[in-house]
Amino acid sequence: MRSRKMALSLNGNVVSEDAGKIHAQSDGLYHGAGCFETFKSYSGTFLRFDEHLNRLNRGIEYLTHSHAEPLNSSVIREEISDLIQSNNLSGSDAKIRIQVSIAGTNGYSVREPVQLNRVITADVYNRSASPRNLVTSSVTVVPNTSVPSDLKLSNMLHYRQAAIEAKARGADDALMLTTDGYVAETSIANLFWVTGDTVHTPSIECDILPGVMRNIVINLLEEMGLKTEQGKYQPDSILDSDFIWCTNSLMECVPVRKIDDLDFDSKSGLFTELSRELKNYKRNALQ
Repeated sequence: MRSRKMALSLNGNVVSEDAGKIHAQSDGLYHGAGCFETFKSYSGTFLRFDEHLNRLNRGIEYLTHSHAEPLNSSVIREEISDLIQSNNLSGSDAKIRIQVSIAGTNGYSVREPVQLNRVITADVYNRSASPRNLVTSSVTVVPNTSVPSDLKLSNMLHYRQAAIEAKARGADDALMLTTDGYVAETSIANLFWVTGDTVHTPSIECDILPGVMRNIVINLLEEMGLKTEQGKYQPDSILDSDFIWCTNSLMECVPVRKIDDLDFDSKSGLFTELSRELKNYKRNALQ
Protein backbone atom coordinates (compact mmCIF):
# COMPACT_ATOMS: atom_id res chain seq x y z
CA MET A 1 0.00 0.00 0.00
CA ARG A 2 1.22 3.50 -0.88
CA SER A 3 2.31 5.66 2.04
CA ARG A 4 1.82 8.97 0.23
CA LYS A 5 -0.69 10.52 -2.13
CA MET A 6 0.27 10.92 -5.75
CA ALA A 7 -0.56 13.49 -8.39
CA LEU A 8 -2.37 12.57 -11.59
CA SER A 9 -2.86 14.25 -14.94
CA LEU A 10 -6.47 15.11 -15.80
CA ASN A 11 -6.99 16.37 -19.35
CA GLY A 12 -3.44 17.72 -19.42
CA ASN A 13 -3.41 19.32 -15.96
CA VAL A 14 -1.42 17.82 -13.08
CA VAL A 15 -3.60 17.78 -9.95
CA SER A 16 -3.63 15.89 -6.66
CA GLU A 17 -5.42 12.56 -6.85
CA ASP A 18 -8.09 13.90 -4.47
CA ALA A 19 -8.80 16.81 -6.83
CA GLY A 20 -9.26 14.74 -9.98
CA LYS A 21 -12.98 14.83 -10.74
CA ILE A 22 -15.16 13.90 -13.72
CA HIS A 23 -18.91 14.25 -14.26
CA ALA A 24 -20.92 11.56 -12.48
CA GLN A 25 -23.25 11.00 -15.47
CA SER A 26 -20.60 10.42 -18.12
CA ASP A 27 -20.81 7.49 -20.54
CA GLY A 28 -17.43 6.40 -19.26
CA LEU A 29 -19.02 5.75 -15.87
CA TYR A 30 -22.48 4.61 -16.96
CA HIS A 31 -21.45 2.28 -19.77
CA GLY A 32 -17.73 1.65 -19.31
CA ALA A 33 -17.17 3.52 -22.57
CA GLY A 34 -13.41 3.89 -22.40
CA CYS A 35 -10.05 2.42 -23.27
CA PHE A 36 -6.64 2.40 -21.64
CA GLU A 37 -2.97 1.48 -21.90
CA THR A 38 -0.65 0.36 -19.13
CA PHE A 39 3.12 0.27 -19.56
CA LYS A 40 6.36 0.93 -17.76
CA SER A 41 8.50 4.01 -17.51
CA TYR A 42 12.17 3.08 -17.22
CA SER A 43 13.46 6.20 -15.42
CA GLY A 44 11.54 8.39 -17.85
CA THR A 45 12.09 6.34 -21.00
CA PHE A 46 9.70 3.92 -22.68
CA LEU A 47 9.64 0.74 -24.73
CA ARG A 48 7.62 1.00 -27.95
CA PHE A 49 5.69 4.00 -26.70
CA ASP A 50 4.07 4.69 -30.07
CA GLU A 51 2.83 1.10 -30.32
CA HIS A 52 0.96 1.57 -27.05
CA LEU A 53 -0.41 4.95 -28.13
CA ASN A 54 -1.48 3.66 -31.54
CA ARG A 55 -3.52 0.93 -29.86
CA LEU A 56 -5.07 3.51 -27.54
CA ASN A 57 -6.01 5.66 -30.52
CA ARG A 58 -7.57 2.65 -32.24
CA GLY A 59 -9.64 2.19 -29.09
CA ILE A 60 -10.77 5.82 -29.25
CA GLU A 61 -11.65 5.40 -32.92
CA TYR A 62 -13.69 2.27 -32.13
CA LEU A 63 -15.59 3.87 -29.23
CA THR A 64 -16.36 7.17 -30.97
CA HIS A 65 -16.81 5.90 -34.54
CA SER A 66 -13.97 8.23 -35.58
CA HIS A 67 -15.75 11.29 -34.12
CA ALA A 68 -12.85 12.25 -31.83
CA GLU A 69 -9.34 13.45 -32.53
CA PRO A 70 -6.54 10.93 -31.84
CA LEU A 71 -4.09 11.63 -29.06
CA ASN A 72 -0.86 13.30 -30.10
CA SER A 73 2.28 11.35 -29.20
CA SER A 74 4.46 14.33 -28.27
CA VAL A 75 1.68 15.90 -26.16
CA ILE A 76 1.06 12.68 -24.22
CA ARG A 77 4.77 12.14 -23.67
CA GLU A 78 5.09 15.64 -22.25
CA GLU A 79 2.11 15.08 -19.93
CA ILE A 80 3.63 11.84 -18.67
CA SER A 81 7.00 13.51 -18.18
CA ASP A 82 5.42 16.30 -16.12
CA LEU A 83 3.55 13.74 -14.02
CA ILE A 84 6.65 11.62 -13.43
CA GLN A 85 8.50 14.69 -12.16
CA SER A 86 5.57 15.73 -9.95
CA ASN A 87 5.57 12.27 -8.34
CA ASN A 88 9.38 12.18 -7.98
CA LEU A 89 9.69 9.10 -10.20
CA SER A 90 12.34 10.32 -12.63
CA GLY A 91 14.91 7.84 -11.34
CA SER A 92 12.57 4.90 -10.80
CA ASP A 93 10.63 2.32 -12.73
CA ALA A 94 7.02 3.46 -12.77
CA LYS A 95 3.67 2.05 -13.81
CA ILE A 96 2.00 4.40 -16.28
CA ARG A 97 -1.70 4.11 -17.06
CA ILE A 98 -3.51 6.27 -19.61
CA GLN A 99 -7.28 6.05 -19.25
CA VAL A 100 -9.53 7.66 -21.86
CA SER A 101 -13.32 7.66 -21.48
CA ILE A 102 -16.28 9.35 -23.09
CA ALA A 103 -17.19 12.44 -21.07
CA GLY A 104 -20.60 13.09 -22.64
CA THR A 105 -23.98 11.55 -21.83
CA ASN A 106 -25.15 10.36 -25.24
CA GLY A 107 -25.85 6.82 -24.09
CA TYR A 108 -26.02 4.45 -27.06
CA SER A 109 -25.77 7.21 -29.66
CA VAL A 110 -22.64 8.94 -30.95
CA ARG A 111 -22.94 12.64 -31.72
CA GLU A 112 -20.24 15.12 -32.64
CA PRO A 113 -18.27 16.52 -31.04
CA VAL A 114 -17.40 13.62 -28.76
CA GLN A 115 -15.83 14.87 -25.55
CA LEU A 116 -13.21 12.74 -23.86
CA ASN A 117 -11.74 12.60 -20.38
CA ARG A 118 -8.06 11.68 -20.19
CA VAL A 119 -6.53 10.54 -16.93
CA ILE A 120 -2.87 9.57 -16.61
CA THR A 121 -1.44 8.04 -13.46
CA ALA A 122 2.17 7.24 -12.55
CA ASP A 123 3.15 5.15 -9.56
CA VAL A 124 6.20 3.23 -8.37
CA TYR A 125 6.52 -0.20 -9.98
CA ASN A 126 8.50 -2.88 -8.20
CA ARG A 127 8.91 -5.79 -10.56
CA SER A 128 8.49 -9.27 -9.12
CA ALA A 129 10.31 -12.02 -11.01
CA SER A 130 8.85 -14.76 -8.81
CA PRO A 131 7.39 -17.65 -10.84
CA ARG A 132 3.62 -17.55 -11.14
CA ASN A 133 1.01 -20.08 -10.03
CA LEU A 134 -2.01 -20.36 -12.33
CA VAL A 135 -5.38 -22.09 -12.11
CA THR A 136 -7.65 -22.81 -15.04
CA SER A 137 -10.53 -20.37 -14.84
CA SER A 138 -14.20 -21.08 -15.39
CA VAL A 139 -14.34 -17.64 -17.08
CA THR A 140 -13.51 -17.66 -20.79
CA VAL A 141 -12.15 -14.86 -22.93
CA VAL A 142 -14.72 -12.89 -24.94
CA PRO A 143 -14.86 -13.75 -28.66
CA ASN A 144 -13.44 -11.15 -31.01
CA THR A 145 -16.76 -11.17 -32.86
CA SER A 146 -18.36 -9.59 -29.77
CA VAL A 147 -15.62 -7.21 -28.58
CA PRO A 148 -12.34 -6.45 -30.40
CA SER A 149 -9.79 -8.50 -28.48
CA ASP A 150 -6.84 -6.46 -29.79
CA LEU A 151 -7.98 -3.34 -27.91
CA LYS A 152 -7.70 -2.58 -24.19
CA LEU A 153 -11.26 -1.50 -23.50
CA SER A 154 -12.42 -0.45 -20.04
CA ASN A 155 -15.27 -2.95 -20.00
CA MET A 156 -13.10 -6.02 -19.35
CA LEU A 157 -15.00 -7.62 -16.50
CA HIS A 158 -14.21 -11.14 -17.70
CA TYR A 159 -10.51 -10.57 -16.95
CA ARG A 160 -11.37 -9.10 -13.56
CA GLN A 161 -13.65 -12.00 -12.67
CA ALA A 162 -11.05 -14.56 -13.74
CA ALA A 163 -8.39 -12.86 -11.60
CA ILE A 164 -10.69 -12.72 -8.58
CA GLU A 165 -11.52 -16.42 -9.02
CA ALA A 166 -7.81 -17.32 -9.26
CA LYS A 167 -6.89 -15.41 -6.12
CA ALA A 168 -9.80 -16.99 -4.22
CA ARG A 169 -8.30 -20.36 -5.17
CA GLY A 170 -4.85 -19.36 -3.89
CA ALA A 171 -3.21 -18.67 -7.26
CA ASP A 172 -1.48 -15.62 -8.71
CA ASP A 173 -3.42 -15.53 -11.95
CA ALA A 174 -5.91 -17.39 -14.14
CA LEU A 175 -5.32 -19.54 -17.19
CA MET A 176 -8.16 -18.54 -19.52
CA LEU A 177 -9.54 -20.56 -22.41
CA THR A 178 -11.59 -19.60 -25.46
CA THR A 179 -15.30 -20.38 -25.56
CA ASP A 180 -14.47 -23.52 -27.59
CA GLY A 181 -11.80 -24.69 -25.15
CA TYR A 182 -8.46 -23.56 -26.61
CA VAL A 183 -5.67 -21.98 -24.53
CA ALA A 184 -5.88 -18.18 -24.74
CA GLU A 185 -4.03 -16.11 -22.11
CA THR A 186 -4.05 -15.18 -18.45
CA SER A 187 -6.11 -12.34 -17.02
CA ILE A 188 -3.14 -9.97 -17.45
CA ALA A 189 -0.57 -11.67 -19.68
CA ASN A 190 0.21 -13.62 -22.83
CA LEU A 191 1.54 -17.18 -22.61
CA PHE A 192 4.50 -19.01 -24.14
CA TRP A 193 5.60 -22.62 -23.61
CA VAL A 194 8.33 -24.92 -24.84
CA THR A 195 7.84 -28.48 -26.08
CA GLY A 196 10.98 -30.13 -27.41
CA ASP A 197 12.66 -27.62 -29.72
CA THR A 198 9.56 -25.52 -30.39
CA VAL A 199 8.16 -22.47 -28.61
CA HIS A 200 4.36 -22.20 -28.77
CA THR A 201 2.03 -19.27 -28.17
CA PRO A 202 -1.70 -18.89 -28.88
CA SER A 203 -2.49 -17.08 -32.12
CA ILE A 204 -4.80 -14.11 -32.50
CA GLU A 205 -7.47 -16.60 -33.58
CA CYS A 206 -7.73 -17.47 -29.87
CA ASP A 207 -9.29 -14.08 -29.01
CA ILE A 208 -6.18 -12.93 -27.16
CA LEU A 209 -4.95 -9.42 -26.57
CA PRO A 210 -1.69 -9.54 -28.58
CA GLY A 211 0.50 -7.59 -26.19
CA VAL A 212 3.39 -5.31 -27.03
CA MET A 213 5.81 -7.47 -25.00
CA ARG A 214 4.45 -10.57 -26.76
CA ASN A 215 5.40 -9.02 -30.10
CA ILE A 216 8.89 -8.20 -28.83
CA VAL A 217 9.41 -11.74 -27.51
CA ILE A 218 8.27 -13.36 -30.77
CA ASN A 219 10.75 -11.21 -32.71
CA LEU A 220 13.57 -12.03 -30.28
CA LEU A 221 12.86 -15.77 -30.45
CA GLU A 222 13.02 -15.64 -34.23
CA GLU A 223 16.28 -13.67 -34.13
CA MET A 224 17.65 -16.34 -31.77
CA GLY A 225 16.92 -18.92 -34.46
CA LEU A 226 14.31 -20.78 -32.41
CA LYS A 227 11.33 -22.50 -33.95
CA THR A 228 8.22 -20.56 -32.94
CA GLU A 229 4.62 -21.50 -33.69
CA GLN A 230 1.45 -19.48 -33.18
CA GLY A 231 -1.68 -21.61 -33.19
CA LYS A 232 -4.80 -22.98 -31.52
CA TYR A 233 -3.89 -25.39 -28.74
CA GLN A 234 -5.88 -27.66 -26.46
CA PRO A 235 -5.01 -27.37 -22.74
CA ASP A 236 -3.05 -30.65 -22.91
CA SER A 237 -0.48 -28.86 -25.08
CA ILE A 238 0.54 -26.43 -22.37
CA LEU A 239 0.11 -28.97 -19.56
CA ASP A 240 2.49 -31.40 -21.31
CA SER A 241 5.15 -28.74 -21.98
CA ASP A 242 8.70 -28.49 -20.66
CA PHE A 243 8.69 -24.84 -19.60
CA ILE A 244 6.11 -22.02 -19.49
CA TRP A 245 6.32 -18.27 -19.11
CA CYS A 246 4.00 -15.28 -19.35
CA THR A 247 4.58 -11.77 -20.65
CA ASN A 248 3.23 -8.25 -20.39
CA SER A 249 4.71 -4.76 -20.61
CA LEU A 250 5.08 -4.36 -16.85
CA MET A 251 6.46 -7.67 -15.60
CA GLU A 252 8.12 -8.41 -18.97
CA CYS A 253 8.82 -12.19 -18.84
CA VAL A 254 8.07 -14.34 -15.78
CA PRO A 255 8.12 -18.17 -15.52
CA VAL A 256 5.04 -20.20 -14.60
CA ARG A 257 5.71 -22.61 -11.74
CA LYS A 258 2.34 -24.31 -11.46
CA ILE A 259 -0.95 -24.78 -13.31
CA ASP A 260 -3.71 -26.31 -11.20
CA ASP A 261 -2.05 -29.34 -9.55
CA LEU A 262 0.83 -29.67 -12.03
CA ASP A 263 4.32 -28.35 -11.22
CA PHE A 264 6.74 -27.08 -13.85
CA ASP A 265 10.43 -26.18 -13.90
CA SER A 266 10.95 -22.50 -13.13
CA LYS A 267 14.39 -22.39 -14.77
CA SER A 268 15.38 -22.94 -18.37
CA GLY A 269 18.48 -22.31 -20.45
CA LEU A 270 16.29 -20.97 -23.25
CA PHE A 271 14.55 -18.58 -20.88
CA THR A 272 17.89 -17.38 -19.49
CA GLU A 273 19.10 -16.68 -23.02
CA LEU A 274 15.84 -14.91 -23.90
CA SER A 275 16.10 -12.72 -20.77
CA ARG A 276 19.63 -11.75 -21.78
CA GLU A 277 18.49 -10.87 -25.32
CA LEU A 278 15.60 -8.83 -23.94
CA LYS A 279 17.97 -6.89 -21.71
CA ASN A 280 20.17 -6.13 -24.72
CA TYR A 281 17.15 -5.14 -26.77
CA LYS A 282 15.95 -2.68 -24.13
CA ARG A 283 19.38 -1.10 -23.93
CA ASN A 284 18.99 0.02 -27.56
CA ALA A 285 15.21 0.46 -27.83
CA LEU A 286 14.30 2.58 -24.81
CA GLN A 287 13.31 6.11 -25.84
